[in-house]
Amino acid sequence: MRIERPAQLRLVGLTGGIGSGKSAVAACWRSLGIPVIDADAVARRQSEPGGPAVEAFRDVLGPDVLGPDGRIDRRAVAAAVFQDPDLRRVLEDRLHPLVIQEVSRRLHQLARSGCPLAVIEAALLIETGLHRAVDRTVVVTAPEDQRIARVCRRDGLSAQEVQARMAAQFPDEARIPHADSILRNDGLLQALLAEARRLALELLSETVPGDRDPGRGTTPRR
Repeated sequence: MRIERPAQLRLVGLTGGIGSGKSAVAACWRSLGIPVIDADAVARRQSEPGGPAVEAFRDVLGPDVLGPDGRIDRRAVAAAVFQDPDLRRVLEDRLHPLVIQEVSRRLHQLARSGCPLAVIEAALLIETGLHRAVDRTVVVTAPEDQRIARVCRRDGLSAQEVQARMAAQFPDEARIPHADSILRNDGLLQALLAEARRLALELLSETVPGDRDPGRGTTPRR
């Protein structure tokens, strides 16, 4: 899977497992004026009633996955796909191209507006190979026990449910070899945000209009 990205746009990939603090970093960067495209939010929007992903959910998981109002029953989806890796892969094979198409559209829109730098935030950035299309990959890490506790508090899930979701993603040790920068979220949130701001300023300072090789956008990095 490959993003069709504008050659003149410097692209950063931001990833991290569930409960790592990735979204906090993304929010920090947005506050500094850096456009962040949340691939997971794109997928959720496409899954709203009438969205292009609804048919994929119905085809793969059956009509019972849709409620009377046409909305996808997220709990039912999670119960099915996090217990059956093969079924999850079938669904992802249907959903990911839709997400990539929309992310590519937004990147071109940013480039046309003159934006020199953009970020793709995606939990599965490395699992799907999207990290090969970016200029720099940033990985947010955190101890597993802290991640589980955060998600249990945030989403009202049991520890077992969180662990099932974590099992569907790469562990930190599989992400780190692909990282150009690592943000470790093993202390206070303020410390993570301070490092995120420092890295954001570094990224902005590296972004000089016209300094990119037009061929880099389609060349795999790893």
